[in-house]
Amino acid sequence: MIDYIIDFPEAARVDRIIPKTKIYEKAGATNRVRNLFVREIEQIRWLYKLSPETVNLKATKSVQEIQVFQLVLKQDLKSDDVLMSIDATIPSPILFILERDEQIRYCACYKRPSLVDQKKWVTSEYFKTAWISSTAKHRSLPVVVSLKALHDHFLRGLIPIEIWDDENIDQLVQRAETLRIKEREFERLEARLQKERQFNRKVEINSELRLISTEIDSLKYTSKANL
Repeated sequence: MIDYIIDFPEAARVDRIIPKTKIYEKAGATNRVRNLFVREIEQIRWLYKLSPETVNLKATKSVQEIQVFQLVLKQDLKSDDVLMSIDATIPSPILFILERDEQIRYCACYKRPSLVDQKKWVTSEYFKTAWISSTAKHRSLPVVVSLKALHDHFLRGLIPIEIWDDENIDQLVQRAETLRIKEREFERLEARLQKERQFNRKVEINSELRLISTEIDSLKYTSKANL
């Protein structure tokens, strides 16, 4: 996981404030999402554009550029709806830097052109680091050969499970999303178990919990070669 502050090249700096209204109008956001922008976001700033011209990395078909957006928060995000609205308006992957109380956290989804319609984008769930102090150590961008490789590097630093041998980024993201589904299912079953009064049903739920726990462990820890 990324636990440091990324130093982006000065040549990539944009440092431009993006009006919130421009984002949610272009995204066609609902009133509920517009209210989230007002309540949760103090400022949106386009900090950097990582492109062949600014970071000297070659573009690929799926990653022509990577944008870095800073969101200064009024309060913690209650959902990913604000992030989704911003991603919907920008035709390239985005690395978000969420900022509050002299801390930051990095956030992104896996975003790629649709295989069916290259004008549309497919996005995964969002992955976030823990909160990082403003006094944390700094690191420069890694040495990679393309913007796609840089995008993959960011995602691996956000996803809280180890990548398996010979596993590509698509497979890692899919496994991480499956893990989240199983963890949510486990939490729902635990809540049902606490409320259940019938002994037989408790036994059944405990059996389901053990099965899901095994599946969670296999998604987290089992080497791909052993599946």
